This record gives sequence, C-alpha cells and structure tokens, in this order.
Amino acid sequence: MRLPAIFFASTAVTAQFSSLDSTNKAADGAEIEETEFEGDLEFDEATDLQFDLILAEMSVRGRGRGGSNTQQRINKQKKKKGKQLLRLLKYAEPERNSRDWLEYGCYCFLNIKEDILTPGIGKPIDPLDSACHALQECLKCINIDHEESKSCHPYNGYKFTSAPGDEYNDMVCRDAENSCQRSTCECDREFIKLGVSEE
Repeated sequence: MRLPAIFFASTAVTAQFSSLDSTNKAADGAEIEETEFEGDLEFDEATDLQFDLILAEMSVRGRGRGGSNTQQRINKQKKKKGKQLLRLLKYAEPERNSRDWLEYGCYCFLNIKEDILTPGIGKPIDPLDSACHALQECLKCINIDHEESKSCHPYNGYKFTSAPGDEYNDMVCRDAENSCQRSTCECDREFIKLGVSEE
C-alpha cells in the first residue's frame, strides 16, 4: 500500500518544516537585535576576504529599499552568524577550504543564499554531516530553553576566547551561564568539536 507510505513521508516533511518555523520564530519578529560575535580569532586579509566573498553570495530577501527595517536587521544578523561559523570552522581546521562545508550532505549550510542555518531533511551521509545536523538540533533546543525571551534566536552573537589544542582548536564561551548567548556559543563550540574530530 503506497498511500500510508506517502502519508508518513508527507507528515515527516511537514514536521521538518514546522521545526524550521520554530527555529526561526524569534528571527521573524520585531524583537531581533543586532548582536556581535566578540572573540580573538585573527585571520590574514585574504582569508577574511574569502569569508566576505562567500557571504556576498547570500542574496538575502529584504535587502535595499524593498525590505523592512526588521527584515534588514534579520538579514544582517544572519550574515554575521554565517561569517562566524565559517571563521570557527577555518580556525578549527585551517588547511581546509571554507567552501568545502557549504551545501555539503543533507545538513551542512544548504541555503547559503538566504539562510546558512536552513535545516536539511533525511539521514546524515557521514560524520561531518551529522555534526551539521547536531548543530541544527542544538539551536532548536535554544528556542525551547529560552522561549520566554523574544530576543533569543539562533543568530545571536556571543563572547568567546580561542583555546588552541593538540587534537583540535577549541573555544571558551564567556557569556553568563544559562544565557541565550552562552547556549548559542556552546552549540557552535560543540559543532566545531564534532565537525573536526569526526572526519
């Protein structure tokens, strides 16, 4: 019987898109504030330019005259988050080309043009893809854990310090325990740890 299989597949896809909606619920409201990522990562000018060029490809909605101020703030914060993730990955794995992570597998940065955190669907294809999936799940939990805060969203900036190590380059999250910013930082920290150690 194909009908039950189609129904269950349709239900799974609908559930995936509703989780995307809940992940971005705060980012759609007027409450979003621009926040910064404050850390001590330094790259040469060419590497920083590469990050900017990658993010310039993000033809985000609402840019220019047609978008509302709220949408422009959201888009600006999404770009900051995208750049932060690319910087963290480059810090964690300096030899790798930043573009290698884009549109990789089922979960790794599938929609760079609009939203670097667009969730994927399906089973991760390998450990790196699993790390991207874990990041998305972690960021969904932030919305649940901090649902009373209308300004908490997966694109929040945070404070961190780099912590180079023997196995991989780590980071220390510096915002207050149990804060939205700290939770966001810890998700990103776990992501770079899994992404590098699982390859």
